Amino acid sequence: MARWELIHILVIIGISVEFSELVKNYPSESSEKKLKEGIAEFLKISESQIFLGNGSMGVLDRINKALLKPKSLVLGFEPQFTVFEENVNSFGAVYKSLKLKENYKFAVEEFVLFIENNPKHKIVYIDNPSNPTGQIIPLKEIEKVAKVANVLIVDEAYGEFMPKKNSAVNLLKDFDTVIVTRSFSKGFGLAGLRIGYGIMNKKFGKLYEKARLPFEFNIVGLEVAFKALQSNLIAESIPKIKAEKKFLIVNFKKLGFEIAQTDLSVPIFLAKCSKIPNLKKVFSERGILTGEYATKTNNEVRIRIPGSMKKCREIIKRISN
Repeated sequence: MARWELIHILVIIGISVEFSELVKNYPSESSEKKLKEGIAEFLKISESQIFLGNGSMGVLDRINKALLKPKSLVLGFEPQFTVFEENVNSFGAVYKSLKLKENYKFAVEEFVLFIENNPKHKIVYIDNPSNPTGQIIPLKEIEKVAKVANVLIVDEAYGEFMPKKNSAVNLLKDFDTVIVTRSFSKGFGLAGLRIGYGIMNKKFGKLYEKARLPFEFNIVGLEVAFKALQSNLIAESIPKIKAEKKFLIVNFKKLGFEIAQTDLSVPIFLAKCSKIPNLKKVFSERGILTGEYATKTNNEVRIRIPGSMKKCREIIKRISN
């Protein structure tokens, strides 16, 4: 049984008795406060820094709505989560991505130099761990970017799969220009409930709240997310993720694939094959799911660790055939 299936069972059991009463009511401030308190305890931060949203993408959308104007400049890198770029463009802003070079490893010195030479970027966007490569960027490198960025957004949608000491939330005490976004979609496996949150200072928080819609949150989602925070299943699943990911990477390489820079604890990686012109199509035809918004290039695919060694072997079998 996959880790997210276990989490679902635990949280559903936890709310089953109160479910019928929950859905009769609109989401309340007390439900939001309860979840914020849970997040604050989980990350050891102040509740006043936490602002909820409709998934981490909902949080990013509200931040962009608050900060961007037509022709505002936003900087990121490539490959990267493509939906953020699309969202930036929807506000009439201009998104520039620096192509990562050797093995798609994040090159902080080159990135910082570009920002210093192009200081008009309103926002700098980094996802850490990186989606789609699954590499973890060290906090000391994120800090170097924070020192030169006007506003730095660090998207930690996969943040549960790296040590908490590497989270950019640790930079907020020294940098009021840093915003961190997180989600219950990845590590907690609750994507369908659309609960995310941003961690930011009061100035950004006030702007963020101005873009809020009434009754924005799913009350069941708020309750399930709170109960999911009490689980230790993510930490317990890391050794299993590492074993499955190592198995897949070793076998992908045997089949002639290149693997971008990645860390074993993060349940995704990027595979490349220049010999196959449309790798996404080939994988789709063989029933192998890849990340729809993970890469712009057809000869690259994001692979998600499936949750069991049996499924890993099935993926390799389908590719080999």
